[in-house]
Order: sequence, then structure tokens, then C-alpha cells
Amino acid sequence: MGKRVLEGLVVATITPYTPELRLDIEAYKWLVEKLVDRGVSGIFIGTTGEWPLLSIKERIKLYEAAMDAAKGRASIIGVVTGINVDDTLNNAHLAADTGLDALASVPPLYFKPSNDRLRDFYVNLSAKVDKPVIIYTIPSLVGYNIPVSVVRDVAVEVDGVKGIKATVEDLTYILDLISEVKQVRRDFSILPGYGEYLLASLVYGGDGVVDAVSNTVPGLGVKIIEEFREGRLEEARRLHARFYRVAKLFRSQPLQSLIKKVLSRLGAPITPYVRPPLTEAHDEVASEIASLLCSEYRNEALCAHPKPDYQHI
Repeated sequence: MGKRVLEGLVVATITPYTPELRLDIEAYKWLVEKLVDRGVSGIFIGTTGEWPLLSIKERIKLYEAAMDAAKGRASIIGVVTGINVDDTLNNAHLAADTGLDALASVPPLYFKPSNDRLRDFYVNLSAKVDKPVIIYTIPSLVGYNIPVSVVRDVAVEVDGVKGIKATVEDLTYILDLISEVKQVRRDFSILPGYGEYLLASLVYGGDGVVDAVSNTVPGLGVKIIEEFREGRLEEARRLHARFYRVAKLFRSQPLQSLIKKVLSRLGAPITPYVRPPLTEAHDEVASEIASLLCSEYRNEALCAHPKPDYQHI
């Protein structure tokens, strides 16, 4: 079996901006190149990347920049969700033309569809584009979760739907997906959207994680997966305990802004700006996290050398 489009450590990347809140494409290329150099398996351009605040033209620029920087060494997955089904299909066609490795979408927003409508949404999306499709569920933002039974039915019916990113704060849901969907389709990728669930998911038969915190510490997730796959479970557990400590720190502040501020303090060419209505994280929290990464996670952090202004932290 060849490499899956969704497996291993997939990083949900942030979107860097200029001070005028325009896309900073060069900074984004820098980020993707560094992450791929550290061994990540994929780049997921979605919620952490502020997709609802970007036009489809801007999203396409990010897709193209990521592909240019990765140079085929990692899967590039773009979220194509629109305000309605037709917008999503139009976005999917435009994104597919860029050469993305896969397209991802949350289900229709605002109005909760029936289970049949949810199933039809992914069946039709896969039928309309000649690219692998990834189901994306994030109930904290969409307002509802996709039932495991719907995911199972889609997996059985449509080979073009290759997996799911489940950003769900319920480990039982992840384990139910693994138990029920893997029984009917072994090659269907199941990845939680929170790094805290990585090791538990792997132990029960999952395929990796789509994680945002790994923008700053990609080395930890890569090592956890490597150690697990080599059968060194105790070392994987030790590393996961370290990752869990870092991940909890990022839960305390607005995520997109905090990741950008931490990267900036680590010396990355990333500005701390976010588009409204997102709010900025506190500077002191970012400084504390950067200090921890520099002192205790130097080998795993993306940038080991903080900016001169933060040498004291």
C-alpha cells in the first residue's frame, strides 16, 4: 500500500500576515519548508489558517505557496468549505486545479443537515472533483458533529473519500471512529485534530494527528509517531507527556494569535497579526511559552534561537 494522503504528523498551519493584514507569502513558504524539513507528513490549510477570513483567491495563493515550499515531500491539504454547498463545490474545482493532494471540507454551516444530507454532501463532493476528499468535523465551530454512522457509510460507499480530521474534544468519538470505520475500510485514515489525543489514537489503530501546536514544536509529534511505529511504546509515552505539557499551554489563549506570537519570539519571520474578529493573545503568555521551548524543547522546537529582544526570557 502506498503512502496515504492523510497520515503521520499533519500540521494545521497558521497564516502569516503583513502589518496591513495582507498575506505574507514568503513567510508562509518559510514556515512550510521548515516544517517539512523537520519531517512532518502533511500541511493542512484550514481553521488554524483562518480560512473563514480568507477569500478563495487568498486560499489558493496559500495552497500554491505550500506546494512550492514542500516540493512533493509532504501532502498538501486545503479546506474548500464555502458558505453553502454550491460555494463549496466551486471552491473545490478551483482548488483542485492547483494540484493539491487532497481537499477537505466541514459540512454545511448554520443549518444542521439530516444524516442523509450529510452523507450526500461528501458523496457528491467526491464525485464532482478528481481529488481525494477529507471529511472535516469541528463541532465547536460548526455547531454539530458528524455521526460515526455517517462517516462509516461514506467510507464504505465512496473510495474517493480518504479519511477524516476529527477536531472533537471527546476521545470516545475518535475511538468509535477507529472501531467502526476501520472494520469496514482499513485504508480510511482517522486523525484527531488535537495533539493531546495522538498517542491514544495510535494505540487504538488511528493514523496520526492534525495538530496546530506543532507549528512551533514539530519535532515532538514526529518523534512520538516514529517511536510508536518502532515499537518503543514507553519512549513514545514519555515524549507524549512532554507534548501534552506544551499543548495545554496553548489552550489558555486565542490559538492563532498565540502560535504566531510564539513563532515570532522564537526568531521566525512571522508577524503576530490576526484578522478581526480574532483577538490577540497576551504577550507575556507567548514569552513564557517561548522561554519554555528554548530551555526545555530546543531540539524539537521549530526555531531554537529567540530574537535578541527576548534573550532574557
